Amino acid sequence: TQDKDFSSALISIDLDRFKIVNDSAGPSNGDQVLMETAYRIAMCVDESHTVARLGGDNFVVLMSEAADYGAVERLGRRILEEIGKPFNLHGRELFITASLGVALLPQDGDEVGALLQKADAARIQVKSSGGNGLAFFEPEMNARAERRLELESALRRALANNELMLYYQPVVDVRRAVV
Repeated sequence: TQDKDFSSALISIDLDRFKIVNDSAGPSNGDQVLMETAYRIAMCVDESHTVARLGGDNFVVLMSEAADYGAVERLGRRILEEIGKPFNLHGRELFITASLGVALLPQDGDEVGALLQKADAARIQVKSSGGNGLAFFEPEMNARAERRLELESALRRALANNELMLYYQPVVDVRRAVV
């Protein structure tokens, strides 16, 4: 085993494009997919790990006694593989992918709220890159999220203070313009 500076890992799991499943197959079939997803995740973990559904299509796995980075990554890849297998809904196959983010205890935090926030930041990074993957939290992920929040706040203030102006500029192809 390689040297490590963590003892546990928190994995945040979110199904990619699950809203489309609910909208097209209906909420009861969406619930069936969520139950099957929970079962598949539970089948991937050891007895010492904890699996929970936080709400919607968001799950977490707490890996207590994680051996090393490789063990965390292997578990994440196994979860991705299991979720990626087809779901059978009344004879119809449905394929789903997931985005996973990982935060490590104690290096990324020593309380649940901080760990969950950092695992979510890593998961959001995966989702924004197209989903169906796994990322470990990196400090610059927080910086990016903070910049997005600052920009959103600045835009909201500018809108509220009437500091934005809209200009209309038509786009014309002069080769096709009729005179």
